[in-house]
Amino acid sequence: MKKRLLLILFVSFILVACSEEKTLEFTGEGENWSVTYIAHIHSSDSESIDYTIRYVGDEPGTKTINFNLGNSSETGRTLDTETSSLTGNGNRCSGCSVTQENDEIKATITWNGKSETFTLTSD
Repeated sequence: MKKRLLLILFVSFILVACSEEKTLEFTGEGENWSVTYIAHIHSSDSESIDYTIRYVGDEPGTKTINFNLGNSSETGRTLDTETSSLTGNGNRCSGCSVTQENDEIKATITWNGKSETFTLTSD
């Protein structure tokens, strides 16, 4: 029984030590928007993302936006009126090409008939 428990603990330790899990953070800012994009790399072909989009421009009022962040896009999202921001999560992929540290991620945000595009880079 002791040997089995030790074997299970040893195998668990090896699996945890070999885990490829890592987090990459990308940021960028345009004239009216700033974006933080976090890629959670689960393995060499699996990731999920979190993002925060913040309005930094001068026009007052609630913003409803459409956006593309890398491979993630959404339409008709409304910013939180107190923080002028939107947080969420995007694509979770398995069997995909995952984000790399030296990647540049294109962000395009469209609102009120206007559009802004800029690049996010890792810190």
